[in-house]
Amino acid sequence: MDIFKRSIMLGLGLITLTKEKAEEFMNELMEKGKMSKDEAQKFLDDLITKGKSQKEELKAEINAELQKIIKELNLVTREELKLLENRLNELETKIQEQNKG
Repeated sequence: MDIFKRSIMLGLGLITLTKEKAEEFMNELMEKGKMSKDEAQKFLDDLITKGKSQKEELKAEINAELQKIIKELNLVTREELKLLENRLNELETKIQEQNKG
């Protein structure tokens, strides 16, 4: 699945379960005797940890994809713009010094 489809699905809540829904599911399993409280808590903790990990991975993928698009479109980054501003300021200073001298 490509990065943009995954992003949309994440936004719609289709990739990860919310903590509340996961807890609701765990409670149902405990009520039916399919899982002990300790097992349910461990499963829920693992699910939350994996969800956070997947979220970070997705953020990294989105960032990489955006950087690729910026490069392909030949857009200037803030960092590059700041470097150009600094160079321009240095040149202006040199010109002013030469005009005084």
